[in-house]
Amino acid sequence: ELAREPADMHVIVAAPSAYEMLRLAYHLVPANAVPVGVLTQSDSAIGTMRPVLLVVYDDDDWTFDATRGVVRHVDDEYAADPVEAEGKLRIFRLRGAVR
Repeated sequence: ELAREPADMHVIVAAPSAYEMLRLAYHLVPANAVPVGVLTQSDSAIGTMRPVLLVVYDDDDWTFDATRGVVRHVDDEYAADPVEAEGKLRIFRLRGAVR
């Protein structure tokens, strides 16, 4: 799926452990991949990183509300569209921070 995305696509990766997150980011490095901490460092981070995909691996703390079109983690919410879901992997196209 990521191979069809534009070359300037930013990919944010999230996983339940730092090891899994960094390993996933390492495998996606050619795709401009960074750990999810980039989202939480600054409210404006997502606005300066367009286009953005969020890749969530085996992390149930990230939930998607299809009715609102929002992906959520703790107190952070992002307007999102689901792109892919297979097994433990979920991919969302982020449109911006909700709060």
